[in-house]
Amino acid sequence: MASWPGWSRATTRSGCSLRLWLDPDLHAGQAPDGWIQARTAADAIQLLDEFTVHELSLPAGPEAEAVIDWLIEQDSAERDPWPEERLVFHGEDVGLATDGPAETVESRATVTHG
Repeated sequence: MASWPGWSRATTRSGCSLRLWLDPDLHAGQAPDGWIQARTAADAIQLLDEFTVHELSLPAGPEAEAVIDWLIEQDSAERDPWPEERLVFHGEDVGLATDGPAETVESRATVTHG
């Protein structure tokens, strides 16, 4: 199980907004300042399950699909793990990332291409 230094349930409850960036590439896909980077879908899902995520940024590809599939499966869960503010797709293949799950994502979050 991964750990994210400086973040705890108490931190997010105290008003800090968790901004989650999923990208396995720590160089070209490095998270911007103020974002927590998860390198795998499993890590991103763990954070979504444990914390309130305000913004979520996903790359095109299977990692993003796994996270979106998990979010869809949680629709009947007690706590809604979808990002509170927005879902963003980043990277060169943004069009590919949004083609498949666009209808479901748009019904749950604001999709921003950037």
